[in-house]
Amino acid sequence: MSTPITVASRNETGSLRMKRMRQAGNIPAVLYGNKGDSVLLSVPQLEMGKVIKSGSRQVQLTGSINEAVEVKSIQWDTFGQEVLHVDFTRIGK
Repeated sequence: MSTPITVASRNETGSLRMKRMRQAGNIPAVLYGNKGDSVLLSVPQLEMGKVIKSGSRQVQLTGSINEAVEVKSIQWDTFGQEVLHVDFTRIGK
């Protein structure tokens, strides 16, 4: 069963803007794969934390994008305490 996550599209790039996004309680993410365009996203930290704790690899994105995706990779800070970035990949049909 896939876990739902509410995401928002983002246009910002750059380390300072991403740091501010994390301080505001969101995690930068990218959706790519399956011959679709890459999409820059913002994921709430609390929702991503629930997905990580549940061990779920498949999630249902809702909000700006409505797709079933797989968590491809998670980038952690040096101490493994905070998520810095998430990569999602589309699930082929």
